[in-house]
Amino acid sequence: MNQLNAYVLGIYQLAMIVRDTLEYTLKKESYNVEIYEQRRKGLEALLLDNAPLPIFVRNNGEKAEPILANLKKFQEEFYSDTATIVQLAHNEVRVDHNQHLVIYEQVVGIYQTLVDVVAGYMNYARANKLEDEDIIELYHLDERYFRLYSHYVIVDDLMAAFKEFNQVMKENNGEPGPLSNFVVEDMKKLNGFLQFEKQHNKITDTKYNELIDQVFAFVENMEGKRALPEGKSFPDVHKQILEELRGELGPAEKAWQDQYHKVMLAAVEASKQAQEVLKQTEVKKEDLS
Repeated sequence: MNQLNAYVLGIYQLAMIVRDTLEYTLKKESYNVEIYEQRRKGLEALLLDNAPLPIFVRNNGEKAEPILANLKKFQEEFYSDTATIVQLAHNEVRVDHNQHLVIYEQVVGIYQTLVDVVAGYMNYARANKLEDEDIIELYHLDERYFRLYSHYVIVDDLMAAFKEFNQVMKENNGEPGPLSNFVVEDMKKLNGFLQFEKQHNKITDTKYNELIDQVFAFVENMEGKRALPEGKSFPDVHKQILEELRGELGPAEKAWQDQYHKVMLAAVEASKQAQEVLKQTEVKKEDLS
């Protein structure tokens, strides 16, 4: 692995931590403290002044500064001593599940920015015959994993908001009011995240895109723009979509994990070789002295 691709990997690992923060939108009895700490420490190391992303920002001036600023804000809200949305307290990870929209706002946008930076470097590497096909494959597998993961959790929250909207309307005799309007705004934001991902999607295979088409058809069902499939209720369609997303998500995660391990093994081996070269150089200097 050459120096350029090792640099790219350092930026990619930030995207990976951002992506994995989606875990905290899943309502679980508990979250792994060790994994949270690994993400926290990894984020700290990858945001140090001599790490690839801060170097990229310095080299690209004012136009790149918001990237680092957004990551610092992300760190503060989810992986710091002052974090309130996701926090470590009394040896357990606590999540404010009323703040899922904030998590999506941070994760979806920052992830896309970081992978766009990675894509730019990969294009440069290919143009200069420095590309690493394993990293390119990792990039593609990661996008599939992220998009399936994010659609899974966002669709589930969208359905929860839709249920809440119907309950509020029922209690208000079908008349809209401040609370129902508030829920509608949340639903618009959730749909906005899905639309953003659709605009930036680079996955072309038919199976994935047909599944995402089902997601958007479901959104149109909620909006009253499309009738439900015959004989199906909203819970039926919701359950079916989640099952299909989950069915694709498992293999996507496994494929990504296998490729990531392959890339990291190559990175470790490259680091060992570089250290050996440095050691030999130092030995030669001692012989000359």
